[in-house]
Amino acid sequence: MNLLQALNKRLDGLKNDVGQSFDELMAKEAAKGKQQKLARLQAELQQLGEYDRRLSNLLNLEDSEIVKLGRKQLDIQDLQRQVDLDQQMYDTLCLRLKEQQQSRSVEQAEVRTVPDAAPPEPATRDDQNK
Repeated sequence: MNLLQALNKRLDGLKNDVGQSFDELMAKEAAKGKQQKLARLQAELQQLGEYDRRLSNLLNLEDSEIVKLGRKQLDIQDLQRQVDLDQQMYDTLCLRLKEQQQSRSVEQAEVRTVPDAAPPEPATRDDQNK
């Protein structure tokens, strides 16, 4: 039985060694998996950083375009106000011109030139009997 106990003892020792080797291998595989996952996450983080920079650049460009557009809108509003004022001035001048033309036509209608009148002929007795 000594031999059987020695074999059992040796088998138990081998089981422990295999168990430890398995545990070490699994720990190494887990660490390797964690390192791979960490590398993927770092690459993803770097890619997200690049996306963030690109989006920031695009937003800055859009902001400057919006500012330019706002300035153009203000310029258009100023020009529209000027056009409205010019239109009012034009309408006022046209109205004054029309009033002056009407005033002159009334003055011309009231003033008439009379042709030279002939002096009256002396009355005769025949004309008085009539």
